[in-house]
Amino acid sequence: MAQLNPTPDSAPASRVKPARSGNPLARQQYAAIARLRWRGFVNSLRARNAAGELTARILGYPLLALFILGPAVGSGFFAWTIVNSSNLPYLSILLWVIFLFWQFFGLNTTASGPGFAIESLARFPIRYRDYLLIRLSLGLLDPATLAGFSCLAAMTLGIGLAQPALAPWAAAALFTYALANLLFARMSFIWLEKWLTQRRTRELVTGLILAFSLAGQIGVQAAQRPNGSMSMHHRSPFFAALASLAIGANRWLPPGLVVRALDHALQPSPSASFVSLAAILGVALYAAVCLFALHRRLRAEYSGESLSEAPARAIRKRTIAAASTRSPSSGELSILTPQLSAQLAKEGRYLARSGPRLYVLAMPVFMVFVFSARSMAISTLHLNTGPGVALLFSYGCVYQLLIFASLLYNAFGSDGAGIQFYQLAPLPIRDVLLAKNIFTAAILAAETILVYIAASLLSKPPAPDLAAATLAWLAGGFFWNSAAGNRRSITAPKAIDLTKMRGQNTSPLSGLVSAGITLLWAALGAGLLILSHLLFHSFWPTAAALLLGSAGAFAVYWTALGQLDPLAASHGEELLAELCKT
Repeated sequence: MAQLNPTPDSAPASRVKPARSGNPLARQQYAAIARLRWRGFVNSLRARNAAGELTARILGYPLLALFILGPAVGSGFFAWTIVNSSNLPYLSILLWVIFLFWQFFGLNTTASGPGFAIESLARFPIRYRDYLLIRLSLGLLDPATLAGFSCLAAMTLGIGLAQPALAPWAAAALFTYALANLLFARMSFIWLEKWLTQRRTRELVTGLILAFSLAGQIGVQAAQRPNGSMSMHHRSPFFAALASLAIGANRWLPPGLVVRALDHALQPSPSASFVSLAAILGVALYAAVCLFALHRRLRAEYSGESLSEAPARAIRKRTIAAASTRSPSSGELSILTPQLSAQLAKEGRYLARSGPRLYVLAMPVFMVFVFSARSMAISTLHLNTGPGVALLFSYGCVYQLLIFASLLYNAFGSDGAGIQFYQLAPLPIRDVLLAKNIFTAAILAAETILVYIAASLLSKPPAPDLAAATLAWLAGGFFWNSAAGNRRSITAPKAIDLTKMRGQNTSPLSGLVSAGITLLWAALGAGLLILSHLLFHSFWPTAAALLLGSAGAFAVYWTALGQLDPLAASHGEELLAELCKT
């Protein structure tokens, strides 16, 4: 916090309470943060790859606009259709979709916050109220936040066009709902970071999140089976009771309260207006509860709580003689060198101690359930057995390759200051990145098996020729991205805090390169699938062609692997400067 007025000697330097009239110190602090962020952006343009990074950001703006405007247009259209057809209760479904979209994509997209640890502001002479306002204001331009606000604004417009009398009530209710979503997202992220940072609660919270997500998706899929379970006459008693319970609970949750406010607003009576106002205040109460929970967590951070001060686990010492007498048949893979084995063990420990990364890596399995969700329109058109269901395994593989880009294009991000040991040890960088690629490939293989099982449970196992083509495509995509990702890991590293739910995992240019390679490879695979199906009515020719392409990708990867040591030597200072900064 440079350029701030000096504090009086009579006040403690750690917590200064400026005068309330005008609060000049708070204004200087806000201005200092704005200048800090601006100088950080300007200084980033002086780096070696500044032109490429800036170009990637500019090219990413149309994709960001599509990401924001696409759901917004759809939300406005569906809101207009629902209100125009007098099916107001169905608005709660759209509100739940927006809520899940806001939370899920907010977790899996990069935050647009500052490039410094925002928690470090508590070390400066700043009041807690200002600290809370700064934490709330930073991140308002995140893609998920912009998309959520845009969807709700479009819904307000759609409702106003369908029923002009509902326009003011819709604006008030949906604005309050937007605040509740925003505060819930901030609250859930910061509390998950706390729980996933502590060893005592990390495994429990991760398991509960995955279990509830899986149970919810399985329940939705079981309710949407094409055997008539969705009809009134063939609905099972269990799902009927579950649906009744969900509908009853929804009346007292924010989406249901918004719908009740709009429903009673259509009735021209003082009592109905009072109920609408009470429903909006109920949504505001949810927002207040989320703000209070967020306040409790931020107050602890402001008071100096450090979640990294957990007691270290006792390590049993092993004598050199005992270590030397270990037989090679004790479970270790003899095909791996000791250097590679040590690297794999280190990567495994990094992953096991990062709850947020475990949560993100588990998402491809659940995305298979999301891809397979059938809407009522599709069920009505009897398209449940169409090609979309048959390609569930392929969809899951494409999604998980996109998720793994953060591991391939920023391999040293989780090492942090440990990059110095790589530069001091007599170990080629080639072997380091080879070990990291082997570890990533092992996780990718395990998740591919889980995706296959999930796709088989939802519909039926994919045909052998389609599964072979998908696996050949996945192998080629991995080697192409690894060849480019290893170079980008050296030339454009980004430090990663493994305890944070969100952050800058890769540089913008690396993200653009990974998306371009994956989409081009996916377009090639899709074109070969269509051509093979039309000409041969089989996907085996596509599998053979993609297998040859994967072999060529492996050759490129292996050749590029041998060129990494000179590249790392020429970018050694950049690696240290980026990964060792605090």
